[in-house]
Amino acid sequence: MASPNPHPVPPDKGRFFIDNELVFVVEHDSDYDAAKLIGYLIDHSIIRDTLAGKNISYSVEGFSVDRAYTFAHQQASHEREAVHAESLRDVYRRWRSHFSVLFYSLEDTNNPQFKTVIDLVTEINTLVSKQNFDSGNQPLLRSAAPHWLNNGVGDHTGGSGPGGKPVFADATINLADYQIQIPAFPDLYSRSITSEVEVVILDTAPSSADFGAAVGHLTNQPLLSSLSTKLTIVSAGQLRIKLPDPAEITIKNHEYTQADHGLFTAGLIHSIAPHAKLRLLQVLNDQGVGSIEGIISALYQLAVQRSKIEQPTPLLINCSLMIVTPVVGHSTKDIQNVWPLFMNNNRFADAEFALLSLVLEWVCDALRDTQSRIVASAGNDGTDADSPKFAQQLGHAPDNDRPQARYPAAFPSVLGVGALKEDSFEPAEYSNKSDQPGGVGIATFGGQTQAGNVDTAPDSGLLGVYIGPFPQPAQPTARAPHVNTFGWAWWAGTSFAAPIITGVLACLAGSNGDVDSAEQELNARLIDPGDGFGRRLKAYQGSQTAAQE
Repeated sequence: MASPNPHPVPPDKGRFFIDNELVFVVEHDSDYDAAKLIGYLIDHSIIRDTLAGKNISYSVEGFSVDRAYTFAHQQASHEREAVHAESLRDVYRRWRSHFSVLFYSLEDTNNPQFKTVIDLVTEINTLVSKQNFDSGNQPLLRSAAPHWLNNGVGDHTGGSGPGGKPVFADATINLADYQIQIPAFPDLYSRSITSEVEVVILDTAPSSADFGAAVGHLTNQPLLSSLSTKLTIVSAGQLRIKLPDPAEITIKNHEYTQADHGLFTAGLIHSIAPHAKLRLLQVLNDQGVGSIEGIISALYQLAVQRSKIEQPTPLLINCSLMIVTPVVGHSTKDIQNVWPLFMNNNRFADAEFALLSLVLEWVCDALRDTQSRIVASAGNDGTDADSPKFAQQLGHAPDNDRPQARYPAAFPSVLGVGALKEDSFEPAEYSNKSDQPGGVGIATFGGQTQAGNVDTAPDSGLLGVYIGPFPQPAQPTARAPHVNTFGWAWWAGTSFAAPIITGVLACLAGSNGDVDSAEQELNARLIDPGDGFGRRLKAYQGSQTAAQE
């Protein structure tokens, strides 16, 4: 595939997508292979005429059969709940049994196409939303989008960027200090496990060699040793995924190696559901940045594997990552610079913004069934006080002072997770709303940050497995070395609230035998204050006495 280099223009506006690439979603019957779909797109008048109108060459060489991913629609798939305009109803209704995602590389790769890509996507989607959907058995072009990155830009965190930097935890840690306690499930760890459960984690990952070496020399880290018996790390190379160059883009305020982000997540899940088989798929580079193709490719490979199993076991997919597509209610500091480019001259209606993320939404839909569920972190933009102001500028009244949940957490088929303070129903300062709408998501303990900076608060963050070097803290202290000698860290973010929910569902699925029953039992134990932030599951870490419910 083409090298995913982010667009260099405009450098002060942040990087949102891979320059010179378009993503198309085509709906079709099952007998259309990649070559036939490429031929359909090459002949499609909307795409061909739009590119020709901007003097951009359009040829079959821009496509590759290796960059076409086909999924089957779920029979019980929902229609998009967020769309209310009657004129857009047909845009989201499923018309064919399958859909494919195809990536196209614009040929003039030496000419930055930041504005051009936005113009092309805007014009194509405007025409797509007006097309005649009564086309017999012919394929249907459903949307065009930029090739989104999942990263953070501006002064907040995003992508896989957590709510706070990891900080050193000393050698006095033991498993009693680490264990997640959930008052609503006092019997969680005493249940009999009757069903195999698999948890797949899409995230950063250390190399298998580094992980094995850490298990060998961090012998006083009991969780690491236990985790090694259940965890398989699958590198981006093994997945045939090309990661963005870390020298070209990082997460601002989190410009440090965070290869342990996925390992930390895996450890939290393992501590709650030690019976579950874990696979950590590297879809983000060591700086926590990836592309939408990496995520789609990983989910496609999972879907193919599942389709070959007659009676698949319960599967939970943890996505502690976010995609930076423009959505009303998101953070001002990343969206204000790209949103107006789509809104120029009011040529792109608000509701049609859904087409920009339709590609990932439908992929997530295709993975959801009675035995699988995607759980995703909501985002860490909560300290961005400008979000309500920006929403008002666009003519939308915010329902509270917190930014909207990011994608994929905000998709109806995905369970979004926000963060709470420890042993509390109070939201963590950094957390977005849990889902869209907020009340359908779940919030649980995600760790706390130090007041006034981006460091995680020692003893108030989440405690977890960490085998790499520590980043330079915002406020250096004697207890924050760069060399990791103990294998523990404190960390905070919705990234780490999500795996608590994933772990609980994995434990319940192992006891109940299926994911649907597990989710029903979880929902029955949640507290809903009705404030739009999300339902709550109080949790704490260690052996302290829980606060009164």
